Amino acid sequence: MVKDDFESITPKLTTNLTGDNIEEKQIPSDIYINSPKLKIDKTFESNYKGEEERLKYTLDVTNERKDSIAKKVTLLEKTTNGRLDKDSIKVKDGNGIDIPKENYDIVEENGKITLKFKDDIYILGKNSNKNDILNKNNIPLNSNKIYDKINITYDVVKEKGKDSIDTTIINSNDNIIDENRK
Repeated sequence: MVKDDFESITPKLTTNLTGDNIEEKQIPSDIYINSPKLKIDKTFESNYKGEEERLKYTLDVTNERKDSIAKKVTLLEKTTNGRLDKDSIKVKDGNGIDIPKENYDIVEENGKITLKFKDDIYILGKNSNKNDILNKNNIPLNSNKIYDKINITYDVVKEKGKDSIDTTIINSNDNIIDENRK
């Protein structure tokens, strides 16, 4: 049985260093492998603007694993019978404050939107000791790019000739790419 949530055990790694003209050495180090566990809660609401039917989707992204931090997160979203309105995308922190656009990139292609957060945007695990986690990851304690939750909203506009927008919510957790997991 493999346990991936190490709460009290820190695995150790010993590297043997050998080579020509090098004194043989053993270098001990800790392995920090408490990977984040990202979760997306996705909801929608319907609204009409004139004759245009729109669905507003809300995604709340959290890191469920205590004492972990997610970084280099990319979110992929697509729709089957509507058009994603790239201009409607809003990204906020857990307190409802806008996350500046320079902290993420949005790419729209063939009905898919990719939202990629910059390398220095972090989602802290629930109930984590923030100072300990930041120190372990060499992140400045005064960084203002560490979030407990990221909230994303966007609109999907009904395509002409379609009866309605597909409101099926697929497992959005499959649409997260987290560089920590590679």
